[in-house]
Amino acid sequence: MTKNSRESEHREHDVREPHLINVYESELDSIAGMVKRPGYKLRWVNYALRNEPTMGVEKASRQGWELVKRDRLPNYIGDILGRNPVATMGITSGDVILMEIKDEIYERYAHAVNQKAQAAVASLKTVAQDRGTLNDVTTEIRSFHA
Repeated sequence: MTKNSRESEHREHDVREPHLINVYESELDSIAGMVKRPGYKLRWVNYALRNEPTMGVEKASRQGWELVKRDRLPNYIGDILGRNPVATMGITSGDVILMEIKDEIYERYAHAVNQKAQAAVASLKTVAQDRGTLNDVTTEIRSFHA
């Protein structure tokens, strides 16, 4: 026995508008968009994790990244209460700080990292003449320096 009220032709259907993906722009993306210069890449870098300092900014700096100075966005206050000394050095949000790098430096660094990765993969040995044993399997990368 079927109930007529449950049949689809008798029900009223609300047609929802399709959800638009990528409509939301995060606060970090909008801040970065306001200070982006042509010929540069931007990146948010962790300077702390759970209020413990990390070496993220130092590592990024060695790769060629530089802090985006506060004067590039003078009306933005990332630390309203003034408790964060890092906020005076650059544009911050939470535990991240905005850094930038010239496109040509980024491309050189990315190419070098890619070359190292390709060399590491090329140095791996695969199973030679697979006979069902693990005698010829190499499970380590013999030379890869980060």
